[in-house]
Amino acid sequence: MCRTRRVKCDEAKPECNRCLNYNRICSGYIHELAPKPAPQQIKILLRKRVTVEPLCRPPATKLFRTDQEYIFFQRFYYVTVGELTGVRGSELWSRVVLQATEEEPCLRHAAIAVGALDFQDLAVGERSDDPEEATRHEFAYSEYHKAIVGLRKVLATSDCTIMTKLISCILFACFEAHHRNNETAFRQLFAGIGMIEEYSKLQKGSLGRLPALDEDVVQAFALLEIQASAMGDQRSAEVHLEKLRACNEAIKPIPAEFKTLKDAEYVLYMNMLRGIHLRFSEMNVTDISSNVSGSPIIGLGTCSTRSACSQLSRILGALRQWDEAFQTLYRKAQSPQGRHLLKGATLLRLHYLSSVAWTAVGSPDA
Repeated sequence: MCRTRRVKCDEAKPECNRCLNYNRICSGYIHELAPKPAPQQIKILLRKRVTVEPLCRPPATKLFRTDQEYIFFQRFYYVTVGELTGVRGSELWSRVVLQATEEEPCLRHAAIAVGALDFQDLAVGERSDDPEEATRHEFAYSEYHKAIVGLRKVLATSDCTIMTKLISCILFACFEAHHRNNETAFRQLFAGIGMIEEYSKLQKGSLGRLPALDEDVVQAFALLEIQASAMGDQRSAEVHLEKLRACNEAIKPIPAEFKTLKDAEYVLYMNMLRGIHLRFSEMNVTDISSNVSGSPIIGLGTCSTRSACSQLSRILGALRQWDEAFQTLYRKAQSPQGRHLLKGATLLRLHYLSSVAWTAVGSPDA
Protein backbone atom coordinates (compact mmCIF):
# COMPACT_ATOMS: atom_id res chain seq x y z
CA MET A 1 0.00 0.00 0.00
CA CYS A 2 1.32 3.47 -0.94
CA ARG A 3 0.63 5.52 2.19
CA THR A 4 1.34 8.81 0.44
CA ARG A 5 -1.26 8.39 -2.31
CA ARG A 6 -3.49 5.91 -0.41
CA VAL A 7 -3.66 3.44 -3.26
CA LYS A 8 -2.73 -0.21 -3.52
CA CYS A 9 0.78 -0.84 -4.87
CA ASP A 10 1.45 -3.87 -7.10
CA GLU A 11 5.14 -3.83 -5.99
CA ALA A 12 6.47 -4.06 -9.56
CA LYS A 13 10.02 -2.80 -10.03
CA PRO A 14 11.75 -0.47 -10.84
CA GLU A 15 8.38 1.34 -10.67
CA CYS A 16 4.90 0.08 -9.88
CA ASN A 17 2.61 -0.31 -12.89
CA ARG A 18 -0.09 1.86 -11.36
CA CYS A 19 2.24 4.87 -11.33
CA LEU A 20 3.41 4.13 -14.86
CA ASN A 21 -0.14 3.90 -16.17
CA TYR A 22 -0.91 7.36 -14.77
CA ASN A 23 2.42 8.86 -15.92
CA ARG A 24 3.46 9.58 -12.36
CA ILE A 25 6.97 9.40 -10.98
CA CYS A 26 6.95 6.42 -8.63
CA SER A 27 8.67 7.26 -5.37
CA GLY A 28 8.22 3.82 -3.90
CA TYR A 29 11.78 2.66 -4.59
CA ILE A 30 13.59 5.94 -5.15
CA HIS A 31 15.54 5.64 -1.89
CA GLU A 32 16.97 2.33 -3.00
CA LEU A 33 18.99 4.18 -5.66
CA ALA A 34 21.29 5.86 -3.14
CA PRO A 35 24.58 5.04 -4.93
CA LYS A 36 24.48 6.97 -8.22
CA PRO A 37 25.12 4.58 -11.10
CA ALA A 38 27.52 5.38 -13.88
CA PRO A 39 25.82 7.27 -16.74
CA GLN A 40 25.79 4.22 -19.02
CA GLN A 41 23.97 2.23 -16.31
CA ILE A 42 21.09 4.69 -15.90
CA LYS A 43 17.84 3.18 -17.10
CA ILE A 44 14.72 4.96 -18.35
CA LEU A 45 12.21 4.75 -15.51
CA LEU A 46 9.23 5.86 -17.60
CA ARG A 47 7.09 3.79 -19.87
CA LYS A 48 7.21 5.19 -23.39
CA ARG A 49 3.87 6.67 -24.28
CA VAL A 50 4.64 8.17 -27.67
CA THR A 51 1.87 10.02 -29.45
CA VAL A 52 4.40 11.89 -31.58
CA GLU A 53 7.63 10.10 -32.44
CA PRO A 54 10.63 12.35 -31.61
CA LEU A 55 12.65 13.04 -34.75
CA CYS A 56 16.03 13.09 -33.01
CA ARG A 57 17.68 11.07 -30.29
CA PRO A 58 17.64 12.29 -26.66
CA PRO A 59 20.79 14.01 -25.34
CA ALA A 60 23.58 11.86 -23.91
CA THR A 61 23.34 11.05 -20.21
CA LYS A 62 26.62 12.87 -19.55
CA LEU A 63 24.77 16.18 -20.08
CA PHE A 64 22.70 15.63 -16.92
CA ARG A 65 24.10 16.23 -13.45
CA THR A 66 21.57 14.16 -11.50
CA ASP A 67 19.30 11.17 -12.03
CA GLN A 68 16.31 13.43 -11.46
CA GLU A 69 17.31 15.74 -14.31
CA TYR A 70 17.71 12.75 -16.59
CA ILE A 71 14.38 11.18 -15.58
CA PHE A 72 12.35 14.34 -16.13
CA PHE A 73 14.03 15.07 -19.44
CA GLN A 74 13.06 11.57 -20.47
CA ARG A 75 9.49 12.42 -19.52
CA PHE A 76 9.69 15.59 -21.60
CA TYR A 77 11.08 13.57 -24.52
CA TYR A 78 8.59 10.69 -24.40
CA VAL A 79 5.44 12.30 -22.98
CA THR A 80 5.38 16.11 -23.00
CA VAL A 81 6.51 16.49 -26.63
CA GLY A 82 3.49 14.48 -27.74
CA GLU A 83 1.09 16.35 -25.44
CA LEU A 84 2.24 19.76 -26.68
CA THR A 85 2.25 18.74 -30.35
CA GLY A 86 -1.24 17.25 -30.27
CA VAL A 87 -2.71 16.39 -33.68
CA ARG A 88 -0.77 19.07 -35.52
CA GLY A 89 1.95 18.00 -37.93
CA SER A 90 4.44 20.52 -36.60
CA GLU A 91 8.01 19.42 -35.87
CA LEU A 92 8.53 22.24 -33.38
CA TRP A 93 8.67 19.97 -30.33
CA SER A 94 9.77 16.69 -31.88
CA ARG A 95 12.72 18.21 -33.77
CA VAL A 96 13.47 21.90 -33.26
CA VAL A 97 13.17 22.10 -29.48
CA LEU A 98 14.84 18.74 -28.84
CA GLN A 99 17.83 19.65 -31.01
CA ALA A 100 18.17 23.01 -29.25
CA THR A 101 18.13 21.41 -25.79
CA GLU A 102 21.17 19.33 -26.67
CA GLU A 103 23.14 22.38 -27.75
CA GLU A 104 22.14 24.90 -25.07
CA PRO A 105 22.13 24.05 -21.31
CA CYS A 106 19.65 26.79 -20.36
CA LEU A 107 17.10 25.35 -22.81
CA ARG A 108 17.76 21.88 -21.44
CA HIS A 109 16.95 23.07 -17.91
CA ALA A 110 13.78 24.72 -19.23
CA ALA A 111 12.75 21.49 -20.95
CA ILE A 112 13.37 19.52 -17.74
CA ALA A 113 11.22 22.02 -15.82
CA VAL A 114 8.39 21.65 -18.35
CA GLY A 115 8.82 17.86 -18.33
CA ALA A 116 8.25 17.81 -14.59
CA LEU A 117 4.79 19.34 -15.05
CA ASP A 118 1.58 17.47 -15.82
CA PHE A 119 -0.23 19.16 -18.70
CA GLN A 120 -3.10 16.68 -18.58
CA ASP A 121 -4.07 17.97 -15.14
CA LEU A 122 -3.99 21.49 -16.58
CA ALA A 123 -6.27 20.48 -19.46
CA VAL A 124 -9.02 19.27 -17.13
CA GLY A 125 -8.53 22.19 -14.74
CA GLU A 126 -7.44 20.08 -11.76
CA ARG A 127 -4.59 20.54 -9.32
CA SER A 128 -3.44 17.59 -7.28
CA ASP A 129 -2.84 17.81 -3.53
CA ASP A 130 -0.54 14.81 -3.72
CA PRO A 131 2.72 15.43 -1.76
CA GLU A 132 4.59 13.82 -4.66
CA GLU A 133 3.21 16.51 -6.94
CA ALA A 134 4.41 19.21 -4.57
CA THR A 135 7.92 17.72 -4.58
CA ARG A 136 7.88 17.49 -8.36
CA HIS A 137 6.76 21.11 -8.68
CA GLU A 138 9.53 22.22 -6.33
CA PHE A 139 12.04 20.48 -8.58
CA ALA A 140 10.43 22.10 -11.66
CA TYR A 141 10.84 25.56 -10.14
CA SER A 142 14.47 24.80 -9.34
CA GLU A 143 15.14 23.82 -12.96
CA TYR A 144 13.23 26.86 -14.21
CA HIS A 145 15.43 29.10 -12.08
CA LYS A 146 18.53 27.45 -13.56
CA ALA A 147 17.14 28.07 -17.05
CA ILE A 148 16.56 31.77 -16.35
CA VAL A 149 20.03 32.25 -14.82
CA GLY A 150 21.63 30.34 -17.69
CA LEU A 151 19.78 32.37 -20.33
CA ARG A 152 20.86 35.64 -18.72
CA LYS A 153 24.48 34.52 -18.92
CA VAL A 154 24.09 33.58 -22.59
CA LEU A 155 22.37 36.89 -23.38
CA ALA A 156 25.32 38.73 -21.83
CA THR A 157 27.57 37.25 -24.52
CA SER A 158 27.54 37.58 -28.28
CA ASP A 159 26.89 33.85 -28.70
CA CYS A 160 23.14 33.92 -28.10
CA THR A 161 21.35 33.00 -31.33
CA ILE A 162 17.87 34.09 -32.39
CA MET A 163 16.72 30.46 -32.13
CA THR A 164 17.87 30.20 -28.50
CA LYS A 165 15.89 33.34 -27.68
CA LEU A 166 12.75 32.16 -29.47
CA ILE A 167 12.75 28.65 -28.03
CA SER A 168 13.35 30.02 -24.54
CA CYS A 169 10.27 32.25 -25.04
CA ILE A 170 8.17 29.20 -25.95
CA LEU A 171 9.43 27.03 -23.08
CA PHE A 172 9.12 29.83 -20.53
CA ALA A 173 5.60 30.65 -21.78
CA CYS A 174 4.60 26.98 -21.37
CA PHE A 175 5.90 26.92 -17.81
CA GLU A 176 4.14 30.17 -16.86
CA ALA A 177 0.87 29.19 -18.58
CA HIS A 178 0.83 25.89 -16.67
CA HIS A 179 0.91 27.90 -13.45
CA ARG A 180 -1.80 30.23 -14.83
CA ASN A 181 0.58 33.20 -14.92
CA ASN A 182 -1.03 34.24 -18.19
CA GLU A 183 0.27 37.80 -18.34
CA THR A 184 3.86 36.60 -17.93
CA ALA A 185 3.28 33.92 -20.57
CA PHE A 186 1.84 36.52 -22.98
CA ARG A 187 4.84 38.79 -22.46
CA GLN A 188 7.13 35.93 -23.43
CA LEU A 189 5.11 35.20 -26.57
CA PHE A 190 4.82 38.81 -27.68
CA ALA A 191 8.55 39.32 -27.08
CA GLY A 192 9.24 36.33 -29.35
CA ILE A 193 6.88 37.68 -32.01
CA GLY A 194 8.67 41.02 -31.89
CA MET A 195 12.03 39.28 -32.35
CA ILE A 196 10.71 37.36 -35.36
CA GLU A 197 9.49 40.57 -36.98
CA GLU A 198 12.80 42.36 -36.40
CA TYR A 199 14.82 39.41 -37.67
CA SER A 200 12.62 39.10 -40.77
CA LYS A 201 13.34 42.72 -41.64
CA LEU A 202 17.08 42.16 -41.20
CA GLN A 203 16.92 38.93 -43.20
CA LYS A 204 15.21 40.63 -46.13
CA GLY A 205 17.77 43.43 -46.13
CA SER A 206 20.72 41.03 -45.94
CA LEU A 207 20.16 39.73 -49.51
CA GLY A 208 20.27 36.13 -48.31
CA ARG A 209 23.29 36.44 -46.01
CA LEU A 210 21.12 35.75 -42.96
CA PRO A 211 19.38 32.36 -42.93
CA ALA A 212 15.60 32.28 -42.81
CA LEU A 213 13.99 31.22 -39.54
CA ASP A 214 12.71 27.68 -39.19
CA GLU A 215 9.16 27.51 -40.59
CA ASP A 216 7.90 25.44 -37.67
CA VAL A 217 9.01 28.12 -35.21
CA VAL A 218 7.41 30.96 -37.18
CA GLN A 219 4.21 28.97 -37.59
CA ALA A 220 4.12 28.11 -33.88
CA PHE A 221 4.33 31.77 -32.91
CA ALA A 222 1.51 32.61 -35.36
CA LEU A 223 -0.74 30.08 -33.62
CA LEU A 224 0.38 31.21 -30.16
CA GLU A 225 -0.37 34.84 -31.07
CA ILE A 226 -3.91 33.84 -32.05
CA GLN A 227 -4.36 32.03 -28.74
CA ALA A 228 -2.88 34.89 -26.73
CA SER A 229 -5.10 37.42 -28.51
CA ALA A 230 -8.16 35.34 -27.64
CA MET A 231 -7.20 35.10 -23.97
CA GLY A 232 -5.75 38.44 -22.98
CA ASP A 233 -4.40 40.79 -25.64
CA GLN A 234 -3.77 44.20 -24.09
CA ARG A 235 -1.83 45.67 -27.01
CA SER A 236 -3.03 49.03 -28.31
CA ALA A 237 -5.08 49.60 -31.46
CA GLU A 238 -2.04 51.31 -33.00
CA VAL A 239 0.10 48.21 -32.47
CA HIS A 240 -2.54 46.03 -34.11
CA LEU A 241 -2.81 48.40 -37.06
CA GLU A 242 0.95 48.15 -37.63
CA LYS A 243 0.78 44.37 -37.36
CA LEU A 244 -2.09 44.29 -39.83
CA ARG A 245 0.09 46.09 -42.36
CA ALA A 246 2.91 43.59 -41.72
CA CYS A 247 0.53 40.63 -42.19
CA ASN A 248 -0.80 42.08 -45.43
CA GLU A 249 2.76 42.36 -46.74
CA ALA A 250 3.80 38.88 -45.58
CA ILE A 251 0.72 36.99 -46.79
CA LYS A 252 1.37 34.57 -49.64
CA PRO A 253 -0.98 33.87 -52.57
CA ILE A 254 -3.38 31.01 -51.86
CA PRO A 255 -2.76 28.07 -54.23
CA ALA A 256 -5.48 26.25 -56.15
CA GLU A 257 -5.18 23.41 -53.65
CA PHE A 258 -3.02 22.62 -50.63
CA LYS A 259 -0.73 19.61 -50.76
CA THR A 260 0.03 19.36 -47.01
CA LEU A 261 -1.66 20.27 -43.75
CA LYS A 262 1.41 22.31 -42.81
CA ASP A 263 1.02 24.61 -45.81
CA ALA A 264 -2.72 24.95 -45.28
CA GLU A 265 -2.22 25.66 -41.58
CA TYR A 266 0.20 28.54 -42.06
CA VAL A 267 -1.92 30.32 -44.69
CA LEU A 268 -5.02 29.95 -42.51
CA TYR A 269 -3.26 31.29 -39.41
CA MET A 270 -1.91 34.31 -41.26
CA ASN A 271 -5.40 35.20 -42.51
CA MET A 272 -6.84 34.62 -39.04
CA LEU A 273 -4.25 37.07 -37.70
CA ARG A 274 -5.26 39.59 -40.35
CA GLY A 275 -8.83 39.44 -39.04
CA ILE A 276 -7.69 39.69 -35.42
CA HIS A 277 -5.41 42.66 -36.03
CA LEU A 278 -8.07 44.44 -38.11
CA ARG A 279 -10.78 44.11 -35.49
CA PHE A 280 -8.43 45.00 -32.63
CA SER A 281 -7.21 48.03 -34.60
CA GLU A 282 -10.82 49.26 -34.53
CA MET A 283 -10.91 48.76 -30.76
CA ASN A 284 -11.79 51.71 -28.54
CA VAL A 285 -12.27 52.41 -24.85
CA THR A 286 -15.99 51.58 -25.07
CA ASP A 287 -15.19 48.11 -26.38
CA ILE A 288 -12.86 47.41 -23.48
CA SER A 289 -15.13 48.77 -20.72
CA SER A 290 -18.21 46.95 -22.04
CA ASN A 291 -16.41 43.61 -22.19
CA VAL A 292 -17.65 41.86 -19.05
CA SER A 293 -16.35 38.46 -20.06
CA GLY A 294 -12.74 39.29 -19.24
CA SER A 295 -11.54 38.25 -22.71
CA PRO A 296 -10.81 41.19 -25.03
CA ILE A 297 -11.67 39.18 -28.13
CA ILE A 298 -15.32 38.97 -27.02
CA GLY A 299 -17.38 42.12 -27.32
CA LEU A 300 -15.29 44.04 -29.83
CA GLY A 301 -17.24 46.58 -31.84
CA THR A 302 -17.83 46.43 -35.57
CA CYS A 303 -15.61 48.08 -38.17
CA SER A 304 -16.43 51.77 -38.22
CA THR A 305 -14.73 53.10 -41.37
CA ARG A 306 -15.19 52.35 -45.05
CA SER A 307 -11.52 51.34 -45.32
CA ALA A 308 -11.82 48.86 -42.43
CA CYS A 309 -15.02 47.38 -43.87
CA SER A 310 -13.30 46.95 -47.23
CA GLN A 311 -10.35 45.17 -45.59
CA LEU A 312 -12.74 42.98 -43.63
CA SER A 313 -14.44 41.94 -46.86
CA ARG A 314 -11.07 41.05 -48.42
CA ILE A 315 -10.08 38.96 -45.41
CA LEU A 316 -13.37 37.05 -45.51
CA GLY A 317 -12.83 36.51 -49.23
CA ALA A 318 -9.36 35.13 -48.54
CA LEU A 319 -10.76 32.77 -45.91
CA ARG A 320 -13.35 31.46 -48.37
CA GLN A 321 -10.61 31.02 -50.97
CA TRP A 322 -8.61 29.09 -48.38
CA ASP A 323 -11.57 26.78 -47.81
CA GLU A 324 -11.84 26.04 -51.53
CA ALA A 325 -8.12 25.23 -51.72
CA PHE A 326 -8.43 23.02 -48.63
CA GLN A 327 -11.31 20.86 -49.89
CA THR A 328 -9.19 18.35 -51.84
CA LEU A 329 -6.94 17.72 -48.84
CA TYR A 330 -9.95 17.57 -46.52
CA ARG A 331 -11.66 14.95 -48.67
CA LYS A 332 -8.44 12.95 -48.75
CA ALA A 333 -8.31 13.06 -44.94
CA GLN A 334 -11.82 11.56 -44.82
CA SER A 335 -10.81 8.62 -47.02
CA PRO A 336 -9.24 5.37 -45.73
CA GLN A 337 -5.92 6.33 -47.34
CA GLY A 338 -5.82 9.67 -45.54
CA ARG A 339 -7.03 8.57 -42.15
CA HIS A 340 -3.76 9.66 -40.54
CA LEU A 341 -4.60 13.23 -41.59
CA LEU A 342 -8.16 13.28 -40.29
CA LYS A 343 -7.65 14.74 -36.82
CA GLY A 344 -5.34 17.51 -38.04
CA ALA A 345 -7.61 18.33 -40.99
CA THR A 346 -10.71 18.41 -38.78
CA LEU A 347 -8.97 20.75 -36.34
CA LEU A 348 -8.04 23.10 -39.18
CA ARG A 349 -11.61 23.01 -40.47
CA LEU A 350 -12.88 23.99 -37.01
CA HIS A 351 -10.36 26.82 -36.85
CA TYR A 352 -11.56 28.03 -40.24
CA LEU A 353 -15.25 27.97 -39.31
CA SER A 354 -14.74 29.75 -35.99
CA SER A 355 -12.52 32.34 -37.64
CA VAL A 356 -15.06 33.11 -40.37
CA ALA A 357 -17.83 33.46 -37.79
CA TRP A 358 -15.83 35.75 -35.53
CA THR A 359 -14.38 37.87 -38.33
CA ALA A 360 -17.78 38.30 -40.02
CA VAL A 361 -19.26 39.69 -36.77
CA GLY A 362 -16.99 42.70 -37.30
CA SER A 363 -19.13 43.82 -40.25
CA PRO A 364 -21.68 46.56 -39.53
CA ASP A 365 -24.20 44.50 -41.54
CA ALA A 366 -23.76 41.39 -39.37
